[in-house]
Amino acid sequence: MTQQYYSIITNAGLIKQTAASSPGGSLIELTHIAVGDANGTSYNPNGTEIALAHELYRTALTHVAIDGDNPNQLIVEGVISEEIGPFTIREVGIFDSEGQLFAIGKYPETFKSTSSIGSGKRLYIRMILGFANAPQVEIILSEDLNNDPNFNANVIVSLSEKLAKAENLSDVEDVEEARENLGLKIGTDIQAFAANLAALAGLIGAAKKVPYFTAPGQMGLSDLYASNSNKGSSYIGAAPTFSYNSGNSINVNAGIFTFSDGSGQAVNSYSGTKTMSSWAAGTGNGSLDAGTVANNTWYYVYTIYNPTSGATDYLTSASPTSPTLPAGYTKYRRLPGFFKTNGSAAIIAFNLINRTWINKTATAGEQVLVSTISQVGSAGAVSGVFPTVANTAMVELEMGTTAAGFSSFTVWGNLQSTPTTSFPSVAGLRASSIATNNGFGTAGTGLIFNDNGVLSFQNFDIAGGVNPIRVSLMAVTDNSNV
Repeated sequence: MTQQYYSIITNAGLIKQTAASSPGGSLIELTHIAVGDANGTSYNPNGTEIALAHELYRTALTHVAIDGDNPNQLIVEGVISEEIGPFTIREVGIFDSEGQLFAIGKYPETFKSTSSIGSGKRLYIRMILGFANAPQVEIILSEDLNNDPNFNANVIVSLSEKLAKAENLSDVEDVEEARENLGLKIGTDIQAFAANLAALAGLIGAAKKVPYFTAPGQMGLSDLYASNSNKGSSYIGAAPTFSYNSGNSINVNAGIFTFSDGSGQAVNSYSGTKTMSSWAAGTGNGSLDAGTVANNTWYYVYTIYNPTSGATDYLTSASPTSPTLPAGYTKYRRLPGFFKTNGSAAIIAFNLINRTWINKTATAGEQVLVSTISQVGSAGAVSGVFPTVANTAMVELEMGTTAAGFSSFTVWGNLQSTPTTSFPSVAGLRASSIATNNGFGTAGTGLIFNDNGVLSFQNFDIAGGVNPIRVSLMAVTDNSNV
């Protein structure tokens, strides 16, 4: 051979390599490296050797791997520690798990010193073995850095494959796989970015406050109320309300509300007054949605919202379900309750407690004059007496006669049974009645259940002349689902 120093596979090693390469063959397990001094004189191995000429030290292999640049080459490494020696190395051998010499090498004469003679050193020995085809051996990769002769080179290569701090993870090869490996997969382990969540995260919380949406992707804080019950509903944050002010104006009060179509929420942020003139934005201005204020008419109050500008306001309408909205205001909700005008188109003074409208006026002008009736069996109906939403009305009934004899008077709403019998034989009648005798006047109260605004009445017994019969509104409760 032209090379002065070299390594070759022994004849026994070649036989084992051939067997391992055959179908069903087992991988060769290389286990140890040995060094010797060749009895003081270097020689040229030829592959027939079964042992070193003069072995001095044997130790376990630390590294057995296929050459990354040549798949037909095998790199084998071992380490001789500082305390081993002193001696001179001229020959190297690789042994398998059966103790047979697999490869042998002529080694440059090297003195292995120890600290006992004044200079100790650790010696790394590497052999590169060439094969006709891929080596069929078990791979050994050392986990001990002290046994790695290529530590510096391997570190440099490894670092080149690591992420650079300055890149801030922008150099990750597969971002999705990295997220999944870290348990940070978007949509599975963590929430994807959402404008609504970002808006919530941007809020600074405070005591007794609750977040709410002011627009898509925007949120604010509102006061937290434990309960504000309206017909059994419980709200977080007070809902807008209204009440009677004076003359032809009402008070309006700020609050949070849900749109009637269920598409979102808004806060009507101002409190003030609204009049019964044509609608104009802002407190103190008109609230009427269309036309002019009418006589003897029930009105309903709405809180309204403009999604484009974010503006809110209040509106009054004679319609309990379909107000005429100002331009740009497309979201609304009717507030619980209602109010009524008198025969002069003025608001009848009222209190509004939760959902119940209470009449504060006792003059004849605020009463319903039903009829002056002198004949038995006279009946009729008056529309517009009550709101046209489901309600329960409490009324005061008044009747008087001018002559002796029994007289009776009965009223009811469209949600009640129509009476067919004379007072007091009213079993199952579910209506309200009063009666008098011998010319006396009489009065009483009763409940009317309706949702069409109509008051129906019947005179079953009339004896002699009848003074005016009146029905006065005392209170009306809003039973609708608003």
